[in-house]
Amino acid sequence: MAASPDPDVIVVGAGHNGLVAACYLARAGLDVLVVEARDAIGGCTTSEALIEGAPEHMLDPCADDIISMRGSTVAADLELARYGYREVEVTPPYIALDADGGSIAFWRDPARTAEDIRRFSPRDARAFVALMEQLMPACDTAMAMMATNPVRPELRKVLGAARLLRRPKGLGILAGLATASSAQAIEERFEHPTVRAGLAQLASYGSPVTKENTGVNLMIVPLIMRCGMARPVGGMGLLPASLQRCLTEAGGRVRVGARVREFVVEGGRVRGARLTDGEELRAGTVLAATEPTRVLNDFLPAGTLPDHLAARAAHIPTRHDGCAHFRIALALRGRLTLKRHTAARTDDLDLRIPTHMVGSLEDIARGITDAGNGRLPDPLPFSGIINSGADPTVAPAGQDVLSLWSGWVPLEPAQDWATLKASAEKGFIAHAMNYYDGIEELEIGRWVESPPEMTERTNVPNGNVYHVDMTLARMGPLRPALGFGGYRMPVPGLYLSGAGAHPGPSVSGLPGQQAARTLLRDLRTGRR
Repeated sequence: MAASPDPDVIVVGAGHNGLVAACYLARAGLDVLVVEARDAIGGCTTSEALIEGAPEHMLDPCADDIISMRGSTVAADLELARYGYREVEVTPPYIALDADGGSIAFWRDPARTAEDIRRFSPRDARAFVALMEQLMPACDTAMAMMATNPVRPELRKVLGAARLLRRPKGLGILAGLATASSAQAIEERFEHPTVRAGLAQLASYGSPVTKENTGVNLMIVPLIMRCGMARPVGGMGLLPASLQRCLTEAGGRVRVGARVREFVVEGGRVRGARLTDGEELRAGTVLAATEPTRVLNDFLPAGTLPDHLAARAAHIPTRHDGCAHFRIALALRGRLTLKRHTAARTDDLDLRIPTHMVGSLEDIARGITDAGNGRLPDPLPFSGIINSGADPTVAPAGQDVLSLWSGWVPLEPAQDWATLKASAEKGFIAHAMNYYDGIEELEIGRWVESPPEMTERTNVPNGNVYHVDMTLARMGPLRPALGFGGYRMPVPGLYLSGAGAHPGPSVSGLPGQQAARTLLRDLRTGRR
């Protein structure tokens, strides 16, 4: 059998962004090969049966929710519905639970959310409506700018941003958020602890809320209200599976178990990739949809980058202020309830459906300090999802999957994680049992992942699923670093996508879409 010809493009990484980029490229007529280090596609968008004795309980070990992709054209462009992709919208998307049984639902409708807040504080309800009125125009502009090249944005999107700049109130609110921490921005506007807690939890999905210049993380609230939140039916793994079917129909192909050791660079241009087993793959172009520090510091041979750019690449921040992720997933033989919180509400909201946010602003702030100093926070703030609440297909009939996540454990604890894991697991479960009824008697088994284990499973340094810390200095054309923004790398033949590229993490597909469009534009113009 004759050997396959060299592809036009090698895509490194079969996470959802790599697959999105590959689909756009293949549908444009290019011969595309995707290489993936793991033995399965999906990256941080997988669904897996990880609990021994519970093979029908599907877990999403990284990403659970889809928000930004719902505001993009990715699914429509690639006709993902034709390839089996379906979502279930989660309504309301998020709910803050306090220790006394109170709760505040964050709906897509700001007015409805304000009514939930009003039960705790009429003043905070008015402040919330005012904040959303101020942030919605900025959110619309941000969504447009997310879907363009940050170095060479589309003119119509730049003009839209300019219209925002002509609105003094809109500019003023953004300036205020950009110069404050999320914690400060929340405390300036809101008084009730449960209101503060819910907003702090939402803002924490970007970066530590006590860090300066993170006030802009509050933009996630209007983003949720514009896009809503959904989960793929059957688990997050449906997304990469649908993308692979799209890619295959367009003539592209995927190789799993193909780990890249380094790029092949000849004449100052990337010409392919060399795998860890020594195999050399050649291509006209390489698009790396994986973690930027590895792409720029490990895969490029020493001396490829000019010294000043090599120094910038070496200092890309990935430590998340010393905070790391800890996850527990449980398979249950029956249905969990939240009796205290359900009884305290005056409506018929099914509390099993939304993502639950637990932990006060003070708990989160203290957790950031403790984690950064190598201590395990107590109590541990967390987010919880009864995955089978909104999507019963992820568990056998009448049974549940519960996912618990905390982003406030120490990356480098005073004692090693091999020792700390058991006590962290015990404390986490005990804390969760204050909110979920039935864990102890219904549990079949559990899966627990510490930060080092997450690093090993995802092959991402420090287990940082954001790839690059989400700070104001690492956004837009500065993501992942000055000189590396805009997807086209300083080395000819190399493009960057993934969570470490604009507009950053979350399940959006936008880094893949925009990297592919940049590459295609360069091919049309003969630039590269």
